[in-house]
Amino acid sequence: MSSEEGDDMKRFTSGSFSEPTAGGIHDSSSGGYYHVWLFGTRWECECVGFRTLGKTCKHITNIRDSIRADTKKSGVVSFFNTPL
Repeated sequence: MSSEEGDDMKRFTSGSFSEPTAGGIHDSSSGGYYHVWLFGTRWECECVGFRTLGKTCKHITNIRDSIRADTKKSGVVSFFNTPL
């Protein structure tokens, strides 16, 4: 194996990964939880609807609204905001 093969640490130091500036945890109807993050101006969610269809889901909407209002909305377990 060459030094290029199997070295996945290069992608972590390339600058293409960043820490989320905001996010939270939203409960799911099946009893689990979904994690929601804000990377720059792009929101992401773990739910199937977002991952497969790329649509903004209710989890993103509720977390975003909770952060803006600084209060938990329905279904929001916790949230955080790291202002720049």
